[in-house]
Amino acid sequence: AFNLRKPPLNDKRVRHAIAYVIDRDFLVKELFGDKAKAATGPISPDSPFYSDKVNKYPLNTDLANKLMDEAGYPRDDKGVRFTLTLAHQTAINITISEYLQSVLSRKLGVKLRVLHFDKFSDWAKVVADGDFEMATDEVFNHGDPVIGVHRTYLSRNIRPGVIWSNTQGYSNPIADELMDKAAVEKDPVRRKALYAEFQKQVVEDLPIYWLYQIPHQTVYNRRLMGIHNASVWG
Repeated sequence: AFNLRKPPLNDKRVRHAIAYVIDRDFLVKELFGDKAKAATGPISPDSPFYSDKVNKYPLNTDLANKLMDEAGYPRDDKGVRFTLTLAHQTAINITISEYLQSVLSRKLGVKLRVLHFDKFSDWAKVVADGDFEMATDEVFNHGDPVIGVHRTYLSRNIRPGVIWSNTQGYSNPIADELMDKAAVEKDPVRRKALYAEFQKQVVEDLPIYWLYQIPHQTVYNRRLMGIHNASVWG
């Protein structure tokens, strides 16, 4: 997650540049083998509302550095543009943080200072209070986007002090309108189309860069209908 309230991450070009140097496929393979897959946006591929018609941010180091230069962050005489902090609190995120430290420094000239929290409550307070620049987390999509997705992106859910709200400070009236319309749309085809537009918009704005998607196992009776895999994305 990026804190959109603070420079340099309030500049979309910087967020895009970071995305263009991260190899999600490599990261997923090293961490999970064949137990997970790279994520592409705010809604899991297991959801009936998923759309893959989004920018996948394929690896492009040249474009990433061009975007950084255009944003006004040139390298200094040591090849460094600036330093960011990354807050994390789980064992798997230690490995992710080490990877990000390496790739951002080598390919983009961005130093990453990792803040590790042993206690969840300490990490949650920092993130909920907006006292971070970047943070790693895993969030459930749950069974419907209204439950598991809207909370992260609705501008009216920017709630300082509340973890797993819109802690990035993301605010886009277009995304808000698409979510509000999708929440009350009864026709499944039109609803899917609204969420497709929502995903395209949010992936372009990039308040979060989605790294991996882990299947969430659900046990159910075969007589039940309308069950689908409510995945976790990180």
